Amino acid sequence: MTDKELRRLHREDLLQILLEQQKKIEETETELDAARRALADRHTALENVGSIAEAALALNGVFERAQAAADEYLSQAKEKADQLRQAAREEAERASLAAERTINAARVEADTILSRAQNESDRLLRQAEEALKDAQARLDAAQSPRDADAGDSPKRRFGLFGRGKKA
Repeated sequence: MTDKELRRLHREDLLQILLEQQKKIEETETELDAARRALADRHTALENVGSIAEAALALNGVFERAQAAADEYLSQAKEKADQLRQAAREEAERASLAAERTINAARVEADTILSRAQNESDRLLRQAEEALKDAQARLDAAQSPRDADAGDSPKRRFGLFGRGKKA
């Protein structure tokens, strides 16, 4: 608009134009602030690129130390497991030997008990045989005089209690 046109406008129209110009100025300032912030962020990002690279190298060192510590822990755990396996084998061998000694002692004791039982059995058998022979001898001795008294009668029989019955 030219100066002439502006002079012919009414006060309300001029105020309206001023308000529109004010809004455009504010929008432009907002865009300018956003552009400045983006530029500042890019500068910060460029400055931090070196810091990020340094941080990555530092983290790499941390990871290397962590890996070394994990490897050492794993190695120690394997050694401990091997020691425990060896101790378990040794304990199993000791237990096996103790069990074998106990079994052998039990066998010896069982053999001794069996031997004593066999000897006792033999002794009782001999006593029984001797008692049988004695009883047989007494029976033979007891029957001999009665047979002589029976005389000529062969049909005579003896009962359970030694009483004679005639047939």
